[in-house]
Amino acid sequence: MTLKYVSILCPGFSGSTLVSMLLGSQPRSVGFGDTYVSHVPRHYPKHPCTCGNWYDECAPRAAAFKAIQDGGFPDCRWDNITAIPIPGWFPTRFRRFWPLSRSAALPLVKRIPVGIREKLFARYYRQNRLLLEGLESTGEYDFYIDGCKVLVRLELLRTHLAGIKVLHILRHPGAYIYHFHKLGDTQYEMRLKHWLRYDKNSRDMATRMPNGDYLAMTYESIVRDPGVFLETFSDFADMPNINRQEPK
Repeated sequence: MTLKYVSILCPGFSGSTLVSMLLGSQPRSVGFGDTYVSHVPRHYPKHPCTCGNWYDECAPRAAAFKAIQDGGFPDCRWDNITAIPIPGWFPTRFRRFWPLSRSAALPLVKRIPVGIREKLFARYYRQNRLLLEGLESTGEYDFYIDGCKVLVRLELLRTHLAGIKVLHILRHPGAYIYHFHKLGDTQYEMRLKHWLRYDKNSRDMATRMPNGDYLAMTYESIVRDPGVFLETFSDFADMPNINRQEPK
């Protein structure tokens, strides 16, 4: 498989959607933002994709899911595909309680030998390879931008898919907490602990990736000068023909 996989890491509300759209809009690149955006079936298929179309009208999504369905998963849809392995019999409304959905599962997943992972999560791995093969078969894409941000997902896929690139977006913790403050959420200590835990796990992931496959940038630097960000990312991921901003 020649399609290059880029995984974005950051807590929610830290700029992943913006960066996913920025990278997905580049030539021969595709991304679906969070991809696994909701566990509420009524949101599908009339939920907007990051390309601006509805899910059921998005050409790359259709190509990806046709490949998955033709590859042995005829019942697979956008409302039941998941970021991490979850049994099909597990009720949709309770997915967030599945053990692997919790960041606390990350240390356990890290300890599972690769060979055992391949057997335990064979269905999950096959679905993800079919998704990428479906996108690659269109001949229109060289890069897939995964903006779902789930660390357990990256830990599982990094030993299965060769050459994954990781972009870690660091948003200032004060700005992160202020976002929730504006929403009326005053659980500041809990939010800060979540930010610190995610940052620690993401930096630990950097030590588990091959040299040159992990890039950390602040959200503030990205929005301050997206042109510099795109040039930096282009060099990091070897993304040719990137739309560089001309100096004014």
